[in-house]
Amino acid sequence: MDNQRGTAQKRTAEEEKNNLNPAHKSMKTFACPMSATVKTISILTTVLLVGVMVFCALTLKNKPYCSADWWIIIGVLLLLLTTIVVCAAMQPRFVVVDDNYVVIKKRLGQVTVERDSIIAVKHKKSMMNDIRMFGNGGMFGLTGIWSDGKSYHAYVTNEKQIVMIETGRRRYAVSCDSPDKLLEMLGK
Repeated sequence: MDNQRGTAQKRTAEEEKNNLNPAHKSMKTFACPMSATVKTISILTTVLLVGVMVFCALTLKNKPYCSADWWIIIGVLLLLLTTIVVCAAMQPRFVVVDDNYVVIKKRLGQVTVERDSIIAVKHKKSMMNDIRMFGNGGMFGLTGIWSDGKSYHAYVTNEKQIVMIETGRRRYAVSCDSPDKLLEMLGK
């Protein structure tokens, strides 16, 4: 009996994962894979920051406990660690579209956009000439507030597969593995 229940739960989980569950016929999940450029920037930046953290930790041994130099090094260590954690937490992982919402799922948290509020959806060719107002330019993705004349919130892991979603209040740039299907589903 328990084995049958376990099998049924596995099957239900797989159906849910593959969007075959009848309750979610119109739900689709798009992955947000990192481009080679974003992967390279992420690896190099993480290695550099961890290297600086190791150097700081080794330098810390030679400083008197609670001296000004000691506190500065501790501050630098915390700043570098926070940078890595925040950039990783903001990385978009999936875009989920159902009848009512578009949900951008990040490693930590999510952004929900009501489909009724969407005014326009289109391909965005590039972010190359856009201005980063407050955000991240490549470590685990291009995230934060950017501007191309009008500000938008970026959740991009592949700079060649960007979809711009415009609502009455905000604009969102997202990337996913199938931008054409995302555009088709949103149908604006």
